[in-house]
Amino acid sequence: MARNFVVSEVLSCVINNLTSIENCRFQEKIIEFFNSEELSAAKKQIFSDYENVKGEKFKSHSGKTSKNDKLKSIVEIVKFIFNNSIDTAV
Repeated sequence: MARNFVVSEVLSCVINNLTSIENCRFQEKIIEFFNSEELSAAKKQIFSDYENVKGEKFKSHSGKTSKNDKLKSIVEIVKFIFNNSIDTAV
């Protein structure tokens, strides 16, 4: 249960601050606040949710392991979803 809450917090932080996400200082704050495991879990969850809704895999660089790379992957799919007006209501 706690893990799901943290994943929701990571994704909410990214989605609610999408206009500021390109700011390097803002990204540093997110990376400082969340640990690597939390970012990994959030990345896995959003990719899984996308695949469940769309029935297709999102092509990403999943082999990246740094916290910064994980955050960038999360931002990448969130932007993709918003830019393509993907209906995520399930």
